[in-house]
Amino acid sequence: GPFRRVDELNLVMDMTPALYARIAPALTVYSHSPSLDANTAPRLALLALYNGNTGRLQTALTERQSGSPSGDLKGVIPLDVSLAGRAFTIDAELTLDRKRFTRKEVIELTGNPKHPYLVMFYE
Repeated sequence: GPFRRVDELNLVMDMTPALYARIAPALTVYSHSPSLDANTAPRLALLALYNGNTGRLQTALTERQSGSPSGDLKGVIPLDVSLAGRAFTIDAELTLDRKRFTRKEVIELTGNPKHPYLVMFYE
């Protein structure tokens, strides 16, 4: 099944404690949210969210540590941040002749106009 916590990666075959220690600061678990939760995301993930803007990153970390964040940023993507490399969930429903059809898809935007997205999951 899907990972619920980052540390579950330790259960993957051939994962060593040394390798896990190197990559853990950049790991997140896919939450089915269209964006990172800036209130809980690791530092490296926030740096990517803020497009390398270390001032904005430091402000977010300081607010988070003080326990008084300026607001819940979960699901909010700042307008000045590129969407390339981001994953989104699309849920679709159709009712036809009293039959209900549902589909779920996770796509990643590429930033490439010829191939604007990659399908990561389809159900």
